[in-house]
Amino acid sequence: MKPFQIIWPVFFLYTAVHCAAALNPVDSLSRLLKSAAHDTVTLRLLVELSEVCEEKDIETYSRRAIQLANTLVSKTSVKTEQDGIQQKKALALNNLGYYYQQLLDIDQALKCYQQALDILEKLKNGPRMVSTLYNIGFIRVQQGQTGEALLSYERCLKIQEEENDRKGIAVSLSHIGNIYRGQGLIKKALENYSKSLKIREEINDPDGIASALNNIAGIYQQLGKLEDALDLFTRSLKIQKERNNKKGMALTLNNLGNILLQQGNYAEALSFYENALRIYEESGNPGGMALLSGNIGNLYLRKKEPEKAGEYLTRSLHLNEQLNDKRGISYALLKIGEAGFMNKNYTAAGAYALRARQTALETGNVENLRDIEWLRFHIDSAAGNFKQALENYVHYIQYRDSIANKENERLAEQTQLTYEYEKKEAVLKEQQEREKAVSEEKQRNQSIITYAAGTGILLALVFAGFVLRSLKITRRQKSMIEEKNIETLKQKIIIQEKNKDITDSISYAARIQRSLQPAEKYIEKQIQRLRAHAE
Repeated sequence: MKPFQIIWPVFFLYTAVHCAAALNPVDSLSRLLKSAAHDTVTLRLLVELSEVCEEKDIETYSRRAIQLANTLVSKTSVKTEQDGIQQKKALALNNLGYYYQQLLDIDQALKCYQQALDILEKLKNGPRMVSTLYNIGFIRVQQGQTGEALLSYERCLKIQEEENDRKGIAVSLSHIGNIYRGQGLIKKALENYSKSLKIREEINDPDGIASALNNIAGIYQQLGKLEDALDLFTRSLKIQKERNNKKGMALTLNNLGNILLQQGNYAEALSFYENALRIYEESGNPGGMALLSGNIGNLYLRKKEPEKAGEYLTRSLHLNEQLNDKRGISYALLKIGEAGFMNKNYTAAGAYALRARQTALETGNVENLRDIEWLRFHIDSAAGNFKQALENYVHYIQYRDSIANKENERLAEQTQLTYEYEKKEAVLKEQQEREKAVSEEKQRNQSIITYAAGTGILLALVFAGFVLRSLKITRRQKSMIEEKNIETLKQKIIIQEKNKDITDSISYAARIQRSLQPAEKYIEKQIQRLRAHAE
């Protein structure tokens, strides 16, 4: 993939291009280019085409864009317009650098990348600078110029921290970790890998997590912690399979194969290598094919099968030469020399070893130089060239001692690192035990609470049943009392009615009697009057 994807500022143009691009972006952009009415629109289209076109056409569109940008800049004095044009020019230069990089014209690629970087620095466009710096860093690593590569990645990291680009920070930390690992600075490498993993977990980046696990596993492999390394590689492979990340799967399969080879398990190692190689072949990845071909060739050397080893190593050499990967070239030449020595073809073996030495001197790979001088010593000894053999042996001792000094420093660092790792593991284990005890206590408490709650609920149900029963009885008794009261009231009313009738009868008789009383008094009065009259 090319590094940049242009974001179009003109809404109509963006919509037209990207809707049509879903079918055929190059044809759609080409039609728009033919009908473009303004040079600024033409410039945007040319840069966009340099992004999506076939690799063979990148140079055409990029150069047209650069030439047009130069013309437009000279025609305007408005600062904002000049800056916009210059940014498009930087993007075109970056794409042109990518084109030369694919052609293995590294000098031209670096020249284009540097020109793009200079423009972006003046524009203070940090995010765009990152992609160009990554490209430069990648080339420097291939050339064995790790110091320059480290500077590029550290500049990327600084920009990403200022922009708070957390995913970008994680990527740069991984690149920096790779540089330190190549320099034998294991502790620094692990620190950067661990920081990268933490960020990737926080932002939930599965592919990044898998990559970080691979890097840390590689450190454990160097420390001799093969079981820990296998565990991390296996975890990484599981994530990559779930994500169908073919490239990641191939790399992890290769790493697993390396550990199995280190353990002497050739059959399983070969199976992992072949699966990884198949993925790289299907995706057309020459770098991956070169790596796996070299590893399989080395495996056959371990099995004492020089003819089979030579086939894979020769393929690895040709691929590395196409990529201009000098470290890969030196390694492949060394191993082909070993295969020739195994076949007692000392002349051919010596020629390959000499070529390997010349390439290794260009990259400064001391470990490779040590192995090459050891091979040349054996070749010249077997061929009877004892004077040259002695000279080779002296060189071998020099490289060996140089590495030994660094190795002692590295071992001291690894010892400290191992101590810190084991200490952390002990603390982690203790913490896990505490958490387990707390968890078990919580479970016991929860069981008690559950039992108590169940018992409470059961008692509540029993009590509720008792209350309901009591209420039912009370309602029945109340109903009976109410019925009895109603009956009593009825009897009372009947009695009251009867008493009223009797009372009314007595009252009536009394009234009759009272009505008769005046007549009797009248008669008695008349009798008394008559008596008085008679006398």
